[in-house]
Amino acid sequence: MKRKKTVRAVADKSRGARGNMKKYCIENDIRGEAYKVLIDFLGRYASSVLLIDREYRPTGSCQEALRKLADFGEEVERVSEWPGTKLLGGTVLCHKFRASQESLTFVRNHVDSLFSWCWPDNPEDLSLATRDGRILLWTTAHESYAVVTVYEDMALPPAVEAILNKHSTM
Repeated sequence: MKRKKTVRAVADKSRGARGNMKKYCIENDIRGEAYKVLIDFLGRYASSVLLIDREYRPTGSCQEALRKLADFGEEVERVSEWPGTKLLGGTVLCHKFRASQESLTFVRNHVDSLFSWCWPDNPEDLSLATRDGRILLWTTAHESYAVVTVYEDMALPPAVEAILNKHSTM
C-alpha cells in the first residue's frame, strides 16, 4: 500500500559558499502546466541540461530524445556520480546539453511531468545547472524525488513559489 504523502511548504534555508539559498524537496510529481512553468523559470538561469542514459535496452523514444537534444551541443561522459546520485558500482552515460530556448522547449514539451524523465521510455534524472556549476534542479525520477534550489540572486515569482510549496514535503 502506498503511503499518503503530506503536502506542505518546505524550505531549507541554507548559507553556503555561494550565498543564501532555499531548497525545496519534491516528492509529489509536478505535472502539466505547473511543470512547464517550473522549467521556464529555472531555464532563465540554467546554462546546461543533464540527462542520464543507462544504455541497457533503452526504448526508441529514449534514444530519439537524446538524438533531438544532441542538436543543442552535447558532451557525453561515463560517470558513476551525478547530481543527486552516486552509484555503488558501474557507470552510466551523462549527456550534457546547452540550455537554450529551443532545448528547454523540448524539455518542457517532451514529457508532461517532472518524474516522467525515467528510463526506459526517456533518459532519466533531469538536472539543470548554471554556468558556474550551481545545481538548480536534480531529480531521481524512478524514486519520485527531486530538489529545486533557488539562490539569492534569483527572483522567485509568486506563481513558481506556490508550485514549489504545493509539491514540497518534509
